Amino acid sequence: QARPAGTVFIGDSLAQALVTEGVLPESMVFYKRGAILRDMTDVTDRALSFYPSHVVFVKGLNDVDYESPVSYTEVYASLAARIRAAVPGVRIYICALLPPSNALGAVREDLARSWMFDNELRTWCAGADVTYIDLQWLVHQHLYLEDGIHFNKAFYQLFLRYVTVAVKGWEGVPR
Repeated sequence: QARPAGTVFIGDSLAQALVTEGVLPESMVFYKRGAILRDMTDVTDRALSFYPSHVVFVKGLNDVDYESPVSYTEVYASLAARIRAAVPGVRIYICALLPPSNALGAVREDLARSWMFDNELRTWCAGADVTYIDLQWLVHQHLYLEDGIHFNKAFYQLFLRYVTVAVKGWEGVPR
């Protein structure tokens, strides 16, 4: 499987699943399970020590209990500035904040409001020279694990193909 060379993935348990599902090697993925963005500085610094050409954030719903949509993007802005200072010329990508499953969203109003965070994130990226990777179309109920937050291996295989196209273009994906 093609992988975007020079790319690191940073995130929480959604990023960790890229490794545990066997989609990416651990050397490309830097994660802190259960972390909110404000707790990602050390993980980000570890990833930057490899001087990547591309940084892809893969974050789940942890922040919707701690932040407002605006403060959420402010934390991303701070991380983006830190990344650009450490690795000039790096390209930054942020994956869409994916919603909980329908079943979980019906009982967890806090998580059901994730769309507000994602809308704010998309808007911020457009003005911040950060590439927003829209993955909403990948979300299908049969791809969720029972917890309604995490996804199965089939999701991550699709995820990697789409992210590779976003980062490297079609030449990076086998036909």
